[in-house]
Amino acid sequence: MQYAYKERSSDEILLFNSDDRLVMSNTAKAGSPLFPEDELKEGVSLSELAGASVRAGLVPSACGREEAWLDEFLARHRHPGNELIVLTSDARTCSLMVQPTTDGEMFLVIKDISALSAQAAIACESAQRRVDFAETAADWMWEIDEKTKFTVLTQPGVSDILVADLLGQKFLELPFLAMAEAERRQIAEKLAERQAFRDLRLQYTQDEQSWALSLSGKPFFSENGEYRGHRGTFRDVTRDVRAQRELMEAKDHAEVGSRSKSEFLAHMSHELRSPLNAILGFSEIMSMGLYGKIEQPKYLEYVDTTHESGAHLLSIINDILDISRIESGKVELNEQDVDLEGLFESCLNLIGGRASEAGHTVQGQLMPEMPQLWADERLTKQILINLLGNAVKFTPYGGRITLGVEVTARACVRFWVSDNGPGMSQEDQARALIPFDRGSAMTKSETQGAGLGLPLCKMLAELRGGQLTLENNAAGGLTVSVEYPIERTIETKVSAHA
Repeated sequence: MQYAYKERSSDEILLFNSDDRLVMSNTAKAGSPLFPEDELKEGVSLSELAGASVRAGLVPSACGREEAWLDEFLARHRHPGNELIVLTSDARTCSLMVQPTTDGEMFLVIKDISALSAQAAIACESAQRRVDFAETAADWMWEIDEKTKFTVLTQPGVSDILVADLLGQKFLELPFLAMAEAERRQIAEKLAERQAFRDLRLQYTQDEQSWALSLSGKPFFSENGEYRGHRGTFRDVTRDVRAQRELMEAKDHAEVGSRSKSEFLAHMSHELRSPLNAILGFSEIMSMGLYGKIEQPKYLEYVDTTHESGAHLLSIINDILDISRIESGKVELNEQDVDLEGLFESCLNLIGGRASEAGHTVQGQLMPEMPQLWADERLTKQILINLLGNAVKFTPYGGRITLGVEVTARACVRFWVSDNGPGMSQEDQARALIPFDRGSAMTKSETQGAGLGLPLCKMLAELRGGQLTLENNAAGGLTVSVEYPIERTIETKVSAHA
Protein backbone atom coordinates (compact mmCIF):
# COMPACT_ATOMS: atom_id res chain seq x y z
CA MET A 1 0.00 0.00 0.00
CA GLN A 2 2.86 2.36 0.83
CA TYR A 3 4.41 1.74 -2.56
CA ALA A 4 1.10 2.31 -4.32
CA TYR A 5 0.66 5.62 -2.47
CA LYS A 6 4.15 6.62 -3.56
CA GLU A 7 3.29 5.96 -7.19
CA ARG A 8 -0.04 7.81 -7.18
CA SER A 9 1.04 10.91 -5.21
CA SER A 10 1.92 14.16 -7.02
CA ASP A 11 4.38 15.01 -4.23
CA GLU A 12 8.01 13.91 -4.24
CA ILE A 13 8.28 10.96 -1.85
CA LEU A 14 11.54 9.31 -0.76
CA LEU A 15 11.59 6.19 1.42
CA PHE A 16 14.57 5.75 3.77
CA ASN A 17 15.32 2.69 5.88
CA SER A 18 16.22 2.74 9.52
CA ASP A 19 19.84 3.62 8.61
CA ASP A 20 18.65 6.74 6.70
CA ARG A 21 19.56 5.20 3.38
CA LEU A 22 17.37 5.60 0.31
CA VAL A 23 15.22 2.63 -0.54
CA MET A 24 13.16 4.11 -3.39
CA SER A 25 11.66 7.40 -4.66
CA ASN A 26 9.12 8.66 -7.21
CA THR A 27 11.22 11.53 -8.55
CA ALA A 28 11.96 9.87 -11.88
CA LYS A 29 8.69 11.19 -13.39
CA ALA A 30 8.86 14.85 -12.45
CA GLY A 31 12.38 15.40 -11.20
CA SER A 32 13.31 16.59 -7.72
CA PRO A 33 13.28 20.34 -6.88
CA LEU A 34 15.68 19.78 -3.99
CA PHE A 35 18.07 16.88 -4.72
CA PRO A 36 20.34 16.37 -7.78
CA GLU A 37 18.82 13.60 -9.93
CA ASP A 38 22.15 11.87 -10.50
CA GLU A 39 22.55 11.46 -6.74
CA LEU A 40 19.16 9.80 -6.20
CA LYS A 41 20.44 6.21 -6.17
CA GLU A 42 19.33 3.36 -3.98
CA GLY A 43 21.52 3.11 -0.86
CA VAL A 44 22.63 6.75 -0.77
CA SER A 45 22.33 8.31 2.70
CA LEU A 46 20.15 11.30 3.46
CA SER A 47 23.14 13.31 4.65
CA GLU A 48 24.92 12.64 1.35
CA LEU A 49 21.84 13.76 -0.61
CA ALA A 50 21.51 16.95 1.46
CA GLY A 51 25.22 17.70 1.08
CA ALA A 52 24.99 17.26 -2.68
CA SER A 53 22.04 19.72 -2.78
CA VAL A 54 24.05 22.32 -0.87
CA ARG A 55 27.13 21.88 -3.05
CA ALA A 56 24.98 22.15 -6.22
CA GLY A 57 23.54 25.44 -5.00
CA LEU A 58 19.96 24.17 -4.94
CA VAL A 59 19.33 25.71 -1.50
CA PRO A 60 20.15 29.47 -1.57
CA SER A 61 19.61 29.87 2.19
CA ALA A 62 22.48 27.44 2.87
CA CYS A 63 25.02 29.51 0.97
CA GLY A 64 27.88 30.48 3.32
CA ARG A 65 26.59 28.30 6.18
CA GLU A 66 26.55 24.85 4.61
CA GLU A 67 27.51 22.83 7.71
CA ALA A 68 25.03 24.65 9.96
CA TRP A 69 22.19 24.16 7.46
CA LEU A 70 22.98 20.43 7.14
CA ASP A 71 22.89 20.05 10.94
CA GLU A 72 19.51 21.82 11.10
CA PHE A 73 18.11 19.73 8.25
CA LEU A 74 19.19 16.38 9.79
CA ALA A 75 17.96 17.45 13.23
CA ARG A 76 14.49 18.12 11.85
CA HIS A 77 14.55 14.83 9.99
CA ARG A 78 15.11 13.01 13.30
CA HIS A 79 11.95 14.60 14.78
CA PRO A 80 9.00 13.43 12.65
CA GLY A 81 6.06 15.81 12.36
CA ASN A 82 8.19 18.99 12.14
CA GLU A 83 7.77 20.87 8.88
CA LEU A 84 10.78 22.40 7.17
CA ILE A 85 10.20 25.12 4.54
CA VAL A 86 12.93 25.38 1.91
CA LEU A 87 13.21 27.93 -0.90
CA THR A 88 14.96 26.34 -3.86
CA SER A 89 17.22 27.96 -6.42
CA ASP A 90 14.46 27.89 -9.06
CA ALA A 91 12.28 30.05 -6.75
CA ARG A 92 10.01 27.22 -5.62
CA THR A 93 8.84 26.95 -2.05
CA CYS A 94 8.92 23.38 -0.75
CA SER A 95 7.51 21.81 2.41
CA LEU A 96 9.49 18.87 3.83
CA MET A 97 7.71 16.46 6.22
CA VAL A 98 8.99 13.19 7.73
CA GLN A 99 6.42 10.40 8.24
CA PRO A 100 7.60 7.25 10.06
CA THR A 101 6.29 3.80 9.10
CA THR A 102 5.40 0.94 11.41
CA ASP A 103 8.47 -1.09 10.41
CA GLY A 104 11.03 1.61 11.29
CA GLU A 105 11.36 3.18 7.85
CA MET A 106 10.62 6.84 7.09
CA PHE A 107 8.98 8.70 4.25
CA LEU A 108 10.43 12.11 3.36
CA VAL A 109 7.56 13.97 1.61
CA ILE A 110 8.55 17.05 -0.42
CA LYS A 111 5.54 19.17 -1.43
CA ASP A 112 5.72 22.14 -3.79
CA ILE A 113 3.70 24.87 -1.98
CA SER A 114 4.79 27.77 -4.16
CA ALA A 115 1.20 28.64 -5.14
CA LEU A 116 -0.01 28.44 -1.54
CA SER A 117 2.91 30.55 -0.39
CA ALA A 118 2.18 33.23 -3.02
CA GLN A 119 -1.47 33.28 -2.00
CA ALA A 120 -0.50 33.61 1.65
CA ALA A 121 1.82 36.50 0.79
CA ILE A 122 -0.96 38.24 -1.14
CA ALA A 123 -3.38 37.69 1.75
CA CYS A 124 -0.82 39.02 4.21
CA GLU A 125 -0.19 42.08 2.04
CA SER A 126 -3.92 42.66 1.68
CA ALA A 127 -4.40 42.41 5.43
CA GLN A 128 -1.54 44.84 6.03
CA ARG A 129 -3.02 47.22 3.46
CA ARG A 130 -6.33 47.23 5.34
CA VAL A 131 -4.50 47.86 8.59
CA ASP A 132 -2.60 50.79 7.05
CA PHE A 133 -5.81 52.30 5.66
CA ALA A 134 -7.53 51.93 9.02
CA GLU A 135 -4.63 53.54 10.91
CA THR A 136 -4.41 56.55 8.58
CA ALA A 137 -8.12 57.10 7.86
CA ALA A 138 -10.03 59.92 9.50
CA ASP A 139 -13.04 57.63 9.97
CA TRP A 140 -13.87 55.25 12.77
CA MET A 141 -14.42 51.73 11.47
CA TRP A 142 -16.91 49.79 13.53
CA GLU A 143 -18.66 46.47 13.63
CA ILE A 144 -21.56 45.33 15.79
CA ASP A 145 -23.03 41.85 16.22
CA GLU A 146 -26.65 40.80 15.86
CA LYS A 147 -27.34 42.17 19.36
CA THR A 148 -25.91 45.61 18.33
CA LYS A 149 -22.88 45.16 20.61
CA PHE A 150 -19.55 46.53 19.37
CA THR A 151 -17.15 43.79 18.30
CA VAL A 152 -14.72 46.02 16.36
CA LEU A 153 -13.98 49.74 16.72
CA THR A 154 -10.82 51.35 15.34
CA GLN A 155 -9.20 54.50 16.65
CA PRO A 156 -9.16 57.25 13.97
CA GLY A 157 -5.61 57.90 12.90
CA VAL A 158 -5.99 61.66 12.25
CA SER A 159 -8.82 62.66 14.59
CA ASP A 160 -8.94 64.52 17.89
CA ILE A 161 -11.71 62.20 19.07
CA LEU A 162 -10.57 59.62 21.62
CA VAL A 163 -12.37 56.29 21.35
CA ALA A 164 -13.25 54.90 24.76
CA ASP A 165 -13.41 51.18 25.48
CA LEU A 166 -16.71 50.49 23.73
CA LEU A 167 -16.28 46.81 22.91
CA GLY A 168 -19.22 44.84 24.22
CA GLN A 169 -21.44 47.90 24.67
CA LYS A 170 -24.67 48.34 22.74
CA PHE A 171 -24.55 50.99 20.07
CA LEU A 172 -27.90 52.68 20.70
CA GLU A 173 -27.36 52.74 24.48
CA LEU A 174 -24.15 54.80 24.47
CA PRO A 175 -24.82 57.87 26.66
CA PHE A 176 -22.40 60.18 24.83
CA LEU A 177 -23.92 59.63 21.37
CA ALA A 178 -26.68 62.24 21.26
CA MET A 179 -29.29 62.08 18.52
CA ALA A 180 -32.85 63.16 17.98
CA GLU A 181 -35.55 60.62 18.71
CA ALA A 182 -36.47 60.47 15.02
CA GLU A 183 -32.85 59.66 14.09
CA ARG A 184 -32.56 57.06 16.88
CA ARG A 185 -35.76 55.39 15.64
CA GLN A 186 -34.51 55.50 12.04
CA ILE A 187 -31.21 53.82 12.94
CA ALA A 188 -32.99 51.21 15.06
CA GLU A 189 -35.31 50.41 12.15
CA LYS A 190 -32.40 50.10 9.71
CA LEU A 191 -30.62 47.68 12.08
CA ALA A 192 -33.77 45.66 12.77
CA GLU A 193 -34.65 45.39 9.08
CA ARG A 194 -31.06 44.46 8.09
CA GLN A 195 -30.77 47.51 5.80
CA ALA A 196 -27.86 49.70 4.78
CA PHE A 197 -27.80 53.39 5.71
CA ARG A 198 -25.66 56.38 4.80
CA ASP A 199 -24.81 59.77 6.32
CA LEU A 200 -27.09 59.66 9.36
CA ARG A 201 -26.11 62.52 11.66
CA LEU A 202 -25.52 62.36 15.42
CA GLN A 203 -23.57 64.17 18.14
CA TYR A 204 -20.61 62.75 20.08
CA THR A 205 -19.74 64.35 23.43
CA GLN A 206 -16.58 63.71 25.46
CA ASP A 207 -14.93 65.78 28.21
CA GLU A 208 -17.25 68.75 27.56
CA GLN A 209 -16.36 68.70 23.86
CA SER A 210 -18.76 67.84 21.06
CA TRP A 211 -18.29 66.56 17.55
CA ALA A 212 -20.77 66.12 14.72
CA LEU A 213 -20.57 62.63 13.25
CA SER A 214 -21.84 61.06 10.03
CA LEU A 215 -22.82 57.41 10.42
CA SER A 216 -22.86 54.90 7.54
CA GLY A 217 -23.20 51.14 7.65
CA LYS A 218 -24.34 47.95 5.93
CA PRO A 219 -25.35 44.49 7.13
CA PHE A 220 -23.16 41.42 6.73
CA PHE A 221 -24.17 37.77 6.68
CA SER A 222 -22.64 34.32 7.08
CA GLU A 223 -22.12 31.97 4.13
CA ASN A 224 -25.54 30.40 4.73
CA GLY A 225 -27.26 33.81 4.78
CA GLU A 226 -27.57 34.20 8.53
CA TYR A 227 -27.46 37.83 9.73
CA ARG A 228 -24.26 38.45 11.70
CA GLY A 229 -24.45 42.21 12.34
CA HIS A 230 -23.60 45.56 10.76
CA ARG A 231 -20.29 47.21 9.97
CA GLY A 232 -19.44 50.68 8.71
CA THR A 233 -17.85 54.02 9.59
CA PHE A 234 -18.25 57.10 11.73
CA ARG A 235 -16.94 60.26 10.04
CA ASP A 236 -16.09 63.48 11.87
CA VAL A 237 -18.03 66.21 10.00
CA THR A 238 -17.74 68.88 12.69
CA ARG A 239 -15.88 71.32 10.45
CA ASP A 240 -18.36 70.81 7.60
CA VAL A 241 -21.35 71.37 9.89
CA ARG A 242 -19.73 74.45 11.43
CA ALA A 243 -18.86 75.89 8.00
CA GLN A 244 -22.40 75.23 6.74
CA ARG A 245 -23.87 76.93 9.81
CA GLU A 246 -21.57 79.94 9.38
CA LEU A 247 -22.48 80.11 5.68
CA MET A 248 -26.20 80.09 6.51
CA GLU A 249 -25.70 82.80 9.12
CA ALA A 250 -23.74 84.93 6.63
CA LYS A 251 -26.46 84.37 4.04
CA ASP A 252 -29.14 85.43 6.53
CA HIS A 253 -27.16 88.55 7.44
CA ALA A 254 -26.68 89.38 3.74
CA GLU A 255 -30.39 88.91 3.04
CA VAL A 256 -31.30 91.11 6.00
CA GLY A 257 -28.87 93.76 4.74
CA SER A 258 -30.26 93.51 1.21
CA ARG A 259 -33.83 93.82 2.46
CA SER A 260 -32.88 96.81 4.62
CA LYS A 261 -31.21 98.47 1.64
CA SER A 262 -34.19 97.80 -0.61
CA GLU A 263 -36.63 99.07 2.01
CA PHE A 264 -34.53 102.19 2.54
CA LEU A 265 -34.34 102.89 -1.19
CA ALA A 266 -38.05 102.30 -1.60
CA HIS A 267 -38.85 104.61 1.32
CA MET A 268 -36.55 107.38 0.09
CA SER A 269 -37.86 106.99 -3.46
CA HIS A 270 -41.43 107.46 -2.26
CA GLU A 271 -40.37 110.50 -0.25
CA LEU A 272 -38.67 112.01 -3.31
CA ARG A 273 -41.43 111.18 -5.78
CA SER A 274 -44.10 113.34 -4.06
CA PRO A 275 -42.21 116.66 -4.38
CA LEU A 276 -41.01 115.65 -7.84
CA ASN A 277 -44.58 115.25 -9.04
CA ALA A 278 -45.29 118.78 -7.80
CA ILE A 279 -42.21 120.12 -9.62
CA LEU A 280 -43.22 118.37 -12.82
CA GLY A 281 -46.81 119.53 -12.58
CA PHE A 282 -46.05 123.18 -11.82
CA SER A 283 -43.27 123.39 -14.44
CA GLU A 284 -45.63 121.96 -17.06
CA ILE A 285 -48.32 124.52 -16.09
CA MET A 286 -45.77 127.33 -16.34
CA SER A 287 -44.51 126.03 -19.69
CA MET A 288 -48.09 125.96 -21.05
CA GLY A 289 -48.81 129.47 -19.62
CA LEU A 290 -52.14 128.47 -18.08
CA TYR A 291 -52.05 131.50 -15.71
CA GLY A 292 -50.25 133.84 -18.02
CA LYS A 293 -47.59 133.52 -20.65
CA ILE A 294 -43.92 133.82 -19.63
CA GLU A 295 -42.50 136.64 -21.69
CA GLN A 296 -38.80 136.07 -21.09
CA PRO A 297 -37.51 133.25 -23.39
CA LYS A 298 -34.70 132.45 -20.94
CA TYR A 299 -37.19 131.83 -18.14
CA LEU A 300 -39.20 129.56 -20.42
CA GLU A 301 -35.99 127.66 -21.22
CA TYR A 302 -35.32 127.25 -17.49
CA VAL A 303 -38.83 125.91 -16.96
CA ASP A 304 -38.43 123.35 -19.76
CA THR A 305 -35.03 122.28 -18.35
CA THR A 306 -36.55 121.91 -14.89
CA HIS A 307 -39.35 119.73 -16.27
CA GLU A 308 -36.94 117.63 -18.32
CA SER A 309 -34.55 117.11 -15.36
CA GLY A 310 -37.43 116.25 -13.05
CA ALA A 311 -38.78 113.71 -15.52
CA HIS A 312 -35.33 112.13 -15.78
CA LEU A 313 -34.99 111.94 -12.00
CA LEU A 314 -38.47 110.45 -11.69
CA SER A 315 -37.52 107.78 -14.25
CA ILE A 316 -34.47 106.86 -12.15
CA ILE A 317 -36.55 106.72 -8.98
CA ASN A 318 -39.10 104.47 -10.69
CA ASP A 319 -36.28 102.13 -11.76
CA ILE A 320 -34.96 102.05 -8.17
CA LEU A 321 -38.45 101.22 -6.91
CA ASP A 322 -38.80 98.41 -9.46
CA ILE A 323 -35.42 96.91 -8.51
CA SER A 324 -36.30 97.17 -4.79
CA ARG A 325 -39.60 95.39 -5.35
CA ILE A 326 -37.91 92.60 -7.33
CA GLU A 327 -35.18 92.10 -4.71
CA SER A 328 -37.73 92.00 -1.88
CA GLY A 329 -40.01 89.63 -3.83
CA LYS A 330 -42.93 92.06 -3.84
CA VAL A 331 -43.54 92.20 -7.60
CA GLU A 332 -47.07 91.22 -8.50
CA LEU A 333 -47.34 89.53 -11.89
CA ASN A 334 -50.46 89.73 -14.03
CA GLU A 335 -49.75 86.92 -16.49
CA GLN A 336 -51.94 86.36 -19.51
CA ASP A 337 -51.83 85.47 -23.22
CA VAL A 338 -49.79 88.25 -24.82
CA ASP A 339 -50.56 89.14 -28.42
CA LEU A 340 -47.04 89.59 -29.81
CA GLU A 341 -48.26 91.50 -32.85
CA GLY A 342 -50.05 94.09 -30.70
CA LEU A 343 -47.14 94.34 -28.25
CA PHE A 344 -44.70 94.76 -31.12
CA GLU A 345 -46.71 97.58 -32.70
CA SER A 346 -47.23 99.37 -29.37
CA CYS A 347 -43.49 99.43 -28.58
CA LEU A 348 -42.58 100.81 -32.03
CA ASN A 349 -45.17 103.58 -31.68
CA LEU A 350 -43.98 104.57 -28.20
CA ILE A 351 -40.30 104.82 -29.18
CA GLY A 352 -40.87 106.39 -32.61
CA GLY A 353 -40.98 110.01 -31.46
CA ARG A 354 -37.78 109.83 -29.38
CA ALA A 355 -35.99 108.01 -32.19
CA SER A 356 -36.99 110.65 -34.75
CA GLU A 357 -35.72 113.46 -32.50
CA ALA A 358 -32.34 111.65 -32.32
CA GLY A 359 -32.27 111.24 -36.13
CA HIS A 360 -32.60 107.43 -35.94
CA THR A 361 -34.46 105.02 -38.16
CA VAL A 362 -36.43 102.36 -36.27
CA GLN A 363 -37.71 99.24 -38.00
CA GLY A 364 -39.39 96.02 -36.90
CA GLN A 365 -38.88 92.38 -37.85
CA LEU A 366 -41.77 90.11 -36.92
CA MET A 367 -41.87 86.49 -38.06
CA PRO A 368 -45.09 85.34 -39.71
CA GLU A 369 -47.45 83.01 -37.88
CA MET A 370 -46.15 83.98 -34.45
CA PRO A 371 -47.49 82.12 -31.39
CA GLN A 372 -48.69 83.93 -28.30
CA LEU A 373 -46.67 84.37 -25.13
CA TRP A 374 -47.75 83.61 -21.56
CA ALA A 375 -46.29 86.56 -19.62
CA ASP A 376 -46.99 89.85 -17.85
CA GLU A 377 -47.64 92.19 -20.79
CA ARG A 378 -46.84 95.39 -18.85
CA LEU A 379 -43.46 94.13 -17.63
CA THR A 380 -42.60 92.68 -21.05
CA LYS A 381 -43.36 96.03 -22.64
CA GLN A 382 -41.25 97.76 -19.97
CA ILE A 383 -38.30 95.54 -20.92
CA LEU A 384 -38.60 96.30 -24.62
CA ILE A 385 -39.10 100.05 -24.14
CA ASN A 386 -36.03 100.18 -21.87
CA LEU A 387 -33.92 98.31 -24.43
CA LEU A 388 -35.16 100.51 -27.27
CA GLY A 389 -34.55 103.62 -25.13
CA ASN A 390 -30.96 102.51 -24.47
CA ALA A 391 -30.39 101.99 -28.20
CA VAL A 392 -31.79 105.46 -28.99
CA LYS A 393 -29.75 107.01 -26.20
CA PHE A 394 -26.33 105.52 -26.96
CA THR A 395 -26.42 105.24 -30.77
CA PRO A 396 -24.82 108.22 -32.56
CA TYR A 397 -27.06 110.52 -34.60
CA GLY A 398 -28.57 108.94 -37.70
CA GLY A 399 -28.36 105.38 -36.46
CA ARG A 400 -30.41 102.31 -37.34
CA ILE A 401 -32.32 100.45 -34.63
CA THR A 402 -34.22 97.21 -35.10
CA LEU A 403 -36.80 95.54 -32.83
CA GLY A 404 -37.28 91.87 -33.66
CA VAL A 405 -39.23 88.90 -32.32
CA GLU A 406 -38.87 85.30 -33.43
CA VAL A 407 -39.36 81.69 -32.38
CA THR A 408 -36.06 79.85 -31.90
CA ALA A 409 -35.27 76.31 -32.97
CA ARG A 410 -36.14 75.24 -29.42
CA ALA A 411 -39.62 76.83 -29.79
CA CYS A 412 -38.76 79.67 -27.39
CA VAL A 413 -39.96 83.25 -27.97
CA ARG A 414 -36.99 85.60 -28.36
CA PHE A 415 -37.10 89.43 -28.50
CA TRP A 416 -34.06 91.37 -29.63
CA VAL A 417 -33.04 95.00 -30.07
CA SER A 418 -30.11 95.75 -32.37
CA ASP A 419 -28.32 98.99 -33.21
CA ASN A 420 -25.30 100.15 -35.21
CA GLY A 421 -23.76 102.09 -32.33
CA PRO A 422 -20.29 101.67 -30.78
CA GLY A 423 -20.97 98.26 -29.20
CA MET A 424 -19.48 97.18 -25.86
CA SER A 425 -16.37 95.27 -24.80
CA GLN A 426 -16.78 91.97 -22.94
CA GLU A 427 -15.78 93.68 -19.70
CA ASP A 428 -18.33 96.47 -20.20
CA GLN A 429 -21.05 93.96 -21.07
CA ALA A 430 -20.53 92.26 -17.70
CA ARG A 431 -20.40 95.59 -15.85
CA ALA A 432 -23.48 96.92 -17.62
CA LEU A 433 -25.61 94.24 -15.92
CA ILE A 434 -24.59 95.43 -12.43
CA PRO A 435 -26.89 98.11 -10.95
CA PHE A 436 -25.38 101.64 -11.00
CA ASP A 437 -22.28 100.44 -12.91
CA ARG A 438 -22.36 102.16 -16.31
CA GLY A 439 -19.11 100.64 -17.59
CA SER A 440 -16.15 102.51 -19.02
CA ALA A 441 -17.77 103.22 -22.41
CA MET A 442 -20.93 104.65 -20.87
CA THR A 443 -18.94 106.63 -18.32
CA LYS A 444 -17.10 108.40 -21.13
CA SER A 445 -20.37 109.08 -22.93
CA GLU A 446 -22.09 112.42 -22.51
CA THR A 447 -25.46 110.65 -22.43
CA GLN A 448 -27.26 110.66 -19.10
CA GLY A 449 -28.02 107.42 -17.29
CA ALA A 450 -27.81 105.88 -13.82
CA GLY A 451 -26.82 102.39 -14.93
CA LEU A 452 -30.17 100.79 -14.01
CA GLY A 453 -31.75 100.07 -17.39
CA LEU A 454 -30.06 96.79 -18.33
CA PRO A 455 -29.93 95.39 -14.76
CA LEU A 456 -33.66 96.09 -14.40
CA CYS A 457 -34.42 94.41 -17.74
CA LYS A 458 -32.37 91.38 -16.69
CA MET A 459 -34.22 91.11 -13.35
CA LEU A 460 -37.62 91.48 -15.01
CA ALA A 461 -36.77 88.81 -17.59
CA GLU A 462 -35.56 86.38 -14.92
CA LEU A 463 -38.73 86.74 -12.82
CA ARG A 464 -40.30 83.91 -14.81
CA GLY A 465 -37.32 82.08 -16.23
CA GLY A 466 -36.26 84.41 -19.05
CA GLN A 467 -32.66 85.17 -19.98
CA LEU A 468 -31.06 88.43 -21.16
CA THR A 469 -27.87 88.33 -23.25
CA LEU A 470 -25.64 90.94 -24.92
CA GLU A 471 -23.66 90.36 -28.11
CA ASN A 472 -21.67 92.64 -30.39
CA ASN A 473 -22.70 92.65 -34.06
CA ALA A 474 -20.17 91.60 -36.67
CA ALA A 475 -20.73 94.86 -38.59
CA GLY A 476 -20.67 96.99 -35.46
CA GLY A 477 -23.20 97.82 -32.81
CA LEU A 478 -24.88 95.76 -30.11
CA THR A 479 -27.75 93.25 -29.93
CA VAL A 480 -29.57 92.69 -26.65
CA SER A 481 -31.81 89.60 -26.57
CA VAL A 482 -34.45 88.39 -24.12
CA GLU A 483 -35.47 84.75 -24.49
CA TYR A 484 -38.36 83.18 -22.60
CA PRO A 485 -38.44 79.44 -21.77
CA ILE A 486 -40.40 77.07 -23.98
CA GLU A 487 -43.18 76.54 -21.44
CA ARG A 488 -44.24 80.17 -21.99
CA THR A 489 -44.86 79.66 -25.71
CA ILE A 490 -48.56 79.22 -26.57
CA GLU A 491 -49.18 77.45 -29.85
CA THR A 492 -52.19 79.59 -30.91
CA LYS A 493 -51.10 81.42 -34.10
CA VAL A 494 -51.79 85.02 -35.11
CA SER A 495 -51.21 86.62 -38.48
CA ALA A 496 -48.07 88.69 -38.98
CA HIS A 497 -48.20 92.47 -39.06
CA ALA A 498 -48.07 93.71 -42.61
